[in-house]
Amino acid sequence: MDRPHASRPALLFLVTLDGPDAAHLVPARVEAVPLTLDYCYTPLACGEDREWMREQLATACAEFGTTVADRAGRLTVDWR
Repeated sequence: MDRPHASRPALLFLVTLDGPDAAHLVPARVEAVPLTLDYCYTPLACGEDREWMREQLATACAEFGTTVADRAGRLTVDWR
């Protein structure tokens, strides 16, 4: 059931770029901060919501041959 103002899991992505110069930047790391979106309130996700998001991201990343690590509360994917 889709309730008004229901909490929803979300990921805030922080992308680290690397390269020899500004014209040749490529993604080197993606950090995903698990959040729970609620009406006028966005806390860090925890418990089952956080674990579900981690599993979904890990499944998607596995298709590209990358893995997800849990570092300092963020879900991290490194390419290098």
